[in-house]
Amino acid sequence: MIKKVVVLLFLTVATNLFGFETRNVSVPASPTGYSAGNSPVFFIDDVTFLGAEQKALVQFYFQMNYSELYFVRDGEQFRAAYDLEIWVYDEMGKMSDNQIYRDIFRVPTYEETQTANIARISRYSISLEPGDYWILALITDRETGRQSQITQAFTARNFQKTGLTVSDMYLSQTVLPAQAGQPFVTEQWYIEPNLANAFTRDNPNFYIYLEMYNLPALQEKPARFFTDLIFYNNAGTEIARFPRQVFAEGTTVGAMMKFSSRWFSPGDYTLTVQVRDPDSGNTVETTKSFRIVY
Repeated sequence: MIKKVVVLLFLTVATNLFGFETRNVSVPASPTGYSAGNSPVFFIDDVTFLGAEQKALVQFYFQMNYSELYFVRDGEQFRAAYDLEIWVYDEMGKMSDNQIYRDIFRVPTYEETQTANIARISRYSISLEPGDYWILALITDRETGRQSQITQAFTARNFQKTGLTVSDMYLSQTVLPAQAGQPFVTEQWYIEPNLANAFTRDNPNFYIYLEMYNLPALQEKPARFFTDLIFYNNAGTEIARFPRQVFAEGTTVGAMMKFSSRWFSPGDYTLTVQVRDPDSGNTVETTKSFRIVY
């Protein structure tokens, strides 16, 4: 049973990131969707926010567990290398982008090369006009030449419409103040990816991040709106609800919310965040499923 009230931190949204970012991340579990082909098996997830010039900023995350890559001895260390190539097409089949990224990294011990609990995660960000697209991602292990790929349809959401809107929701097990040169930074916070949306009770906290757009603008007064954070168990039964009245400067804000993993028993859950403009009566929501594992 959830007993405590969540902590919210609201930030003015200002930055957009493009291209590739990569680092090592501890992973408590593997995501459900995975690539087809010989190997290495990899996973993909995406979230969409409002980008520059009213375009959609789509962020794709790619996860390669260490155990899927082929390591070779490199002096006192072990080295792995792979190429990640990406093609993005619109619904008419016209190519919107093509990028290739080569990642070469080293680990100190052989045991580390065999673990499925550490992964290499890359983020690829692209700004697109609203519409339907599809992405083809191809991984090539540089040591073996083996390949696998994922083809996935996605929608660059339309944030250009008037009225209250909300972004996708992004879950993380680690959020820290960002340092210079660090990847996965949003609004000066390092937000570590968690493609499986799985959290352990040993890790005391997990976080969600989302953005809200077209909030009511009041002259010389903060915008006022209401949020409801609603948790459901795997049977679809509501187990907790946290209503809040929030005041924020500006018409676009981001919300960071922190929860304790220890509030939950192991199992599958769903979180819905509803945002309501009391002046217009408009209500929007976004939903994300997550797991608590031992």
